[in-house]
Amino acid sequence: MITELEAYKLLIKSSGYGLELNMNDVFGWGCADSETLEDGDALELIPIIQRYGSTALVAFASVKRNGAIPQPPVLKSIKKDFYAAQAEIQKLADSGTILYERYYELQKTKEEMMNFDGQTSSWSSFTDRFAKLLNKEPEHGRCIIHVARLKDGTFAIGRSYNETAMRLKRKYNNKKKRLASANS
Repeated sequence: MITELEAYKLLIKSSGYGLELNMNDVFGWGCADSETLEDGDALELIPIIQRYGSTALVAFASVKRNGAIPQPPVLKSIKKDFYAAQAEIQKLADSGTILYERYYELQKTKEEMMNFDGQTSSWSSFTDRFAKLLNKEPEHGRCIIHVARLKDGTFAIGRSYNETAMRLKRKYNNKKKRLASANS
């Protein structure tokens, strides 16, 4: 026979779905609100939930929402444990142990900023009508065009994310070379 905790772990591990955490009135008054806790993340949070109880769930939602702070009356009732739980959960998130999608996006942004001297790109995607303006033939009745733009005005257009990213990097590097040779 397994313990109750082991049974919950088994249930979560086999569910394949996330759990919806009730956050009604926690971050905003009169809000029907929830936060999804993915099954893999739930297993990592169990020790923290054991230490801090439901406060750990609010702290998890806070970390997932980039440090959002609960409404003052809610915070007042959980303040003792909230910041400690939030710090532990933030460490897990920063290491990529939980909230992997968020971790991946942060790593991708850091890498992009290194490629473009501190700039990040903004992206847009367009379908058929825009493609016709560019005289592109739609594939399978639908053509998606990606546009990436840097703050310095450099931009690239492509049919896939990777193609567009490679074009943007090539254009940016060529622009840097032209500016460096003009300044020499």
